[in-house]
Amino acid sequence: MKRNWIAALVMGITLLSGVARANGGHSTDPNDPNMPTGNPTKQCIADARTERKTCTQVCSDNFLASVDTCRGLNHDCADTARTAREACVSDILKALSQCIQDTCGGFKDVIAQCRKDFPAGSSERDKCVDGQQLLLFQCRDQCRESVQLFQSLKTCRDEFKADIAACAIPAPTPKSKR
Repeated sequence: MKRNWIAALVMGITLLSGVARANGGHSTDPNDPNMPTGNPTKQCIADARTERKTCTQVCSDNFLASVDTCRGLNHDCADTARTAREACVSDILKALSQCIQDTCGGFKDVIAQCRKDFPAGSSERDKCVDGQQLLLFQCRDQCRESVQLFQSLKTCRDEFKADIAACAIPAPTPKSKR
């Protein structure tokens, strides 16, 4: 179902971009707020990029559907499992990023101050910057430990494996003759 919707979207965008190219990249409606006011070449290139992104998405979805079929998986179920994995990993990485931003953000300012205070190539500057970079590294390491990065990502992977295993299509059973 998802492939059909995306394929229809690609065909619609292709048709619309063809009409736009036939019109020199311009809308025929003078009241259209999206009507390009500048270079029609830029609009044509923007349309081509949009078409490429949509086409890439369709090809990717077709590829995953084929892979799921080869592996004997329900494609919609496998897509749901992939989406859940992406959300799980994204949440962990957001927590890590937030910790680094909140806890370790001050080190970058101190490093910048070291570069202002000491001339380039001086041993004082090197010592100041190196010391702050070491503290920044340690701070980032503490953030990785606080969000339990590696264990959390392993949990996401294990949940994904279990979800994918649940997507297996049962083999058909032969009917008995009566």
